Amino acid sequence: MDYTGLLDFVEIAVGLYVVYLAYVMKKTGKLTNNALISKNLDLNKAPDPEGYIKATFVPDIISGVVLVLCGIVSRATYGTALYEDMQVVTMVASLVIIFAFGYIIISSQRKYLEGK
Repeated sequence: MDYTGLLDFVEIAVGLYVVYLAYVMKKTGKLTNNALISKNLDLNKAPDPEGYIKATFVPDIISGVVLVLCGIVSRATYGTALYEDMQVVTMVASLVIIFAFGYIIISSQRKYLEGK
């Protein structure tokens, strides 16, 4: 396996983890210190955790699914004539979704968990 293969599997794992965390937050209605929450936040003092869950659930699911799909498409096209083109497409899609996801998460934390 090459280096990009390792990155594809990491991308798939991260996407699944994000979907799992979003599902757990939505199902339990509670926030826990996890990869989607900044470590410096005191969740006991958060003004609107339910608002945060509601605001981030769909972006979390979309981001996770896109990351999983990008990883799968990249691995599925490995060794084919489409591989190089699909690598560019999946890398750009991954970068766009990661930056958008980060912006939404940080903005939502400021609004719902810090009260700013």
